[in-house]
Amino acid sequence: MINTKISKISDIILKQLHYNSPYKCNEDLPVILLKYANTECYNKKELKKYNDLLNSYLFDCKVPYREITINNDKREEWEKNNPGCVSRKQWEKIAYKICYEYKLDILIEDSPVCDVEISTEQMDNICNIAFDITRNIIDCQVLTAISVQQKMCDLNITVERSKEECVLDYKILIEKYNSCDLSLKEYITLIDEKFSFEIISAIYDKNLSLEVTSQGVYLTSPVSKYLIGRDLRFKEVIVDSTTKDIVFPENILSEYNITNKQMKNILNEIYFV
Repeated sequence: MINTKISKISDIILKQLHYNSPYKCNEDLPVILLKYANTECYNKKELKKYNDLLNSYLFDCKVPYREITINNDKREEWEKNNPGCVSRKQWEKIAYKICYEYKLDILIEDSPVCDVEISTEQMDNICNIAFDITRNIIDCQVLTAISVQQKMCDLNITVERSKEECVLDYKILIEKYNSCDLSLKEYITLIDEKFSFEIISAIYDKNLSLEVTSQGVYLTSPVSKYLIGRDLRFKEVIVDSTTKDIVFPENILSEYNITNKQMKNILNEIYFV
């Protein structure tokens, strides 16, 4: 029996050494030493006492571990930052919440858990937008710029630039950003669609681009492209809550034919995300 016990102890120690885990069991040493005890000189009483002592050590020795408590407090935050490690179904739920957090109008009811029929294309856009936002592919400054543009569309406020100024702005844009393949005609179309030079620059500055089509203007990222005003539409003008930088939206608004009162009202209604 003692040989069996020592054999088990050896296996446990070997495994702990293999996995680089600390091994602590204060009862092992007496068992190992008793293995080599000479009992030839013991009388019956002494031998019984010895065996009783030996038997007291012959139990299953378990390596003590600190109890681990697992909770899900940070699980959703981890899943949000690691979209490649979650299932599609789980990411859809998280994507809904991200869209609502950023005041995106995704054309369904105001509850991210409600049962609403939604097309595969819409769901793909929601998931892709959420991915682009969480991975900072589309950063908050770009979202601010687009949300301002949409506010200008809602209020029907135009960009305050002459055609001559537009031509000069366009030249500056294509010289500054090699990736910008907009034609002058497309640039003027963007201005007519309430995109200012500051907004367009902010988009290309973040390695994104704009595509002017007969359907409308698309924001193109390495992941996907989104029709601005449909796939990508904001309920509010948003600003990053960590910076609370209202200078940037103020600079954008200065390019529009807007009154001081209108500008003040818009800046006072900014939503920090």
